[in-house]
Amino acid sequence: MAGYSKLDCGIVDSSLWEMPHEYLRVWIAMLAKCDASGYVRVAAPAMARLCHLDRPAMDAIIDTFCAPDTESRTPDNEGRRLHRVDGGWQILNYTKYREGLKQPDNSKERTRKYREKRKSVTVGDGAKRSVTVGDAYAEAEAEAKAEAIIPPQSPPQGGEAEKPAAPFDQFWQAYPRKLSKGQALKAWEQVDAKKHLPEILESIEQHKQSPLWRRDSGAFIQYPATWLRARGWENDLSAEQTRGGPSQKELDREAQLKKDLEHLGDCL
Repeated sequence: MAGYSKLDCGIVDSSLWEMPHEYLRVWIAMLAKCDASGYVRVAAPAMARLCHLDRPAMDAIIDTFCAPDTESRTPDNEGRRLHRVDGGWQILNYTKYREGLKQPDNSKERTRKYREKRKSVTVGDGAKRSVTVGDAYAEAEAEAKAEAIIPPQSPPQGGEAEKPAAPFDQFWQAYPRKLSKGQALKAWEQVDAKKHLPEILESIEQHKQSPLWRRDSGAFIQYPATWLRARGWENDLSAEQTRGGPSQKELDREAQLKKDLEHLGDCL
């Protein structure tokens, strides 16, 4: 028979705590073996083996627990702790202590509040997932910071000279593929690109004339964030063209083919 009992911390202040260790061992074993009503269904020999005691010692301990105890804090049953019953023993006052140790069960209320906090939200890739309200607010704030743009400057008043655009704005204006501005700004700060602004602007203009960037209406132009993290302004244009970009002759041939197809479509 498997049992379970909460142990009252008041046991260390009781007269039982002043008894020899074997008494405490027997008492805790009985608490572990009893059912929800305090009934211990174990024969005396089995309890003696369980507590590593001989039979005379076990009988003496049981007699003590069944006898009145004038030092007991509980006057019920004259301080007796056990009562012999059919098939074992009954722990007296067990139900009283069990009810006193019960705590209100708030698990259902906690579960309800937890579920209310869960929300199904759509993330950047279009997928849905469940997050807490706090997580959703944090993600929204992070996205807002990532996508934040530099506020527009007020127009110059009177003869005031117009201020030059910020370095990142100059890059953004020059770069032909304007996607994921927030991520591009992050990458710009990570590589400290403002130190290389002249090189970057010059490289962009050179890349714009390259066959790779001109192919398929700019389909092969990297995202600005990717280009910045890879320090694309340091790339060798000739190596990029060799790696997969078409030659100028091929581009001209492709453009002429498109024109011929359009003309053919008009004729049909």
